[in-house]
Amino acid sequence: MQKILIIDEDPAIQEGYKIGLTKRGFIVSQAFDGPSGIEKATSQNPDVILLDIMMPGTSGLDVLQNLKTNAKTAKIPVMIITNFGQEDYIKKALDLGIKEFILKYRATPDEVSDKIKQALA
Repeated sequence: MQKILIIDEDPAIQEGYKIGLTKRGFIVSQAFDGPSGIEKATSQNPDVILLDIMMPGTSGLDVLQNLKTNAKTAKIPVMIITNFGQEDYIKKALDLGIKEFILKYRATPDEVSDKIKQALA
């Protein structure tokens, strides 16, 4: 089974995606802030990371930069999943090597699951 790490400060968002992705056969772990997300990515070696941009303390873009410059996590596909679709966020995330930029309010768990499968193919 493929392992997904969700890094997002919102428990409701986390739970919704966890339920949806678990039903689709993924093993899901969670982190509610940047530092614990980086720690879990390093220790658990997930197959894909779903990462929010706006989090207290360390932003998702800072987490992404950390993940992509760390030899242990650099090759893990990261998908940004956020409500903030500003052009500068998208450009920076793409420059840092994300697989996908998903707007939360437009994506169902089925669509996210399909995008994860594409990223792993």
